[in-house]
Amino acid sequence: MRFAILRVVLILFAVQSTGCAAFSLIHRPPQMFQETYSAQTHDKWTLTLHRFYQKGAVKYKNPVILCHGMGYNAYFWDIEKKRSFAKYLASGGFDVWTVSLRGAGRSSKTGWMFFRELLSFRPDDLSNMSLDGNKLNWTIDDHIQQDVPAIIGKVKEITGADQVDWVGHSMGGLIILAYLEHAQNPGEVGSIVTIASGVVHFKPHNAALNFIEKRKLVIDFGLLINQKNMTKAYVLFGGRLKDPFADLFYHRKNVESQTIANLYNYVAENISPGVMNQFILMLRQQYFLSADGKTNYSEELEKVRHPILFVSGRVDNLSDPESVRYGYRKVGSRDKTYLELSAFNGMKMDYGHDDLIIGKYAQKEVYPQIYNWLLMRANPK
Repeated sequence: MRFAILRVVLILFAVQSTGCAAFSLIHRPPQMFQETYSAQTHDKWTLTLHRFYQKGAVKYKNPVILCHGMGYNAYFWDIEKKRSFAKYLASGGFDVWTVSLRGAGRSSKTGWMFFRELLSFRPDDLSNMSLDGNKLNWTIDDHIQQDVPAIIGKVKEITGADQVDWVGHSMGGLIILAYLEHAQNPGEVGSIVTIASGVVHFKPHNAALNFIEKRKLVIDFGLLINQKNMTKAYVLFGGRLKDPFADLFYHRKNVESQTIANLYNYVAENISPGVMNQFILMLRQQYFLSADGKTNYSEELEKVRHPILFVSGRVDNLSDPESVRYGYRKVGSRDKTYLELSAFNGMKMDYGHDDLIIGKYAQKEVYPQIYNWLLMRANPK
């Protein structure tokens, strides 16, 4: 009798355990996959793309490309576990691609930099290092004319998609707008989100921007010393050194210290003289111009007719709200939205330039708004 009772108990335990395992298997969240690809530009630069998706859980046709700004790389979008916009979008059913433009991340960069990067050297720097003299310098125009089409082409090739959506932070937003003004096939891009992408810099400038505009020789010397070395030094000295340009990039009260350290350690990249010269040209002429000054990208925005969301931060000292609103008013899109993040508009605090993605509260306050905007325009698979 006791044996029979024990047998029944063991059978029930086995059934319950199997049932719990099956329940757990059924309700386990889809696994997040990450893959790395390379794209070749027409002028023979190698660009690195990182893909984030949940296998069997991608719900929407258009892959979403996330593009960083000037002096950063793809890790900006996946800077740490609780501040990964790439994984946030992927967990919501999107096929997400983060990219490093030329000279950044694992993309092509000049090997000559290695000899003055001993302090800030990262293993990723070896990925596509080149001693080619043609890779010593580049401009924002190179990002527009070479990098953007190579990135879009590679994502379409791998996914089989007809269209991609593009989310760009700062310069990453500017280059997609400039590209679409003259694109042969603008229909390959669906929706656009620009984050802190000021298309003009009207005077008077704040003190930091005024310094950059007026002190070109000092800035050139700083580039010679090396941007990555300088940011690394701020981390090594534990905050005792103050980054004189920090207020351009983030609202200190809205970004955690460890996040700033991660930004300096893993995201900051060297800025080429050509890119910096084009930025200084923009400060001096107030409009976003081509490197030769012949094309005014700011004044051709009416050619862009895609659904577009402009996101700005109330205390952004690099791309102030008015410079972002100018683009909002200028584009030819019928479906366009302007979103400003500030305490006045219900946020926990005002947002700066980078805070919109890496801020303390960005995952709860900013990510959902961008996600929902994309979702409203997404085509289900």
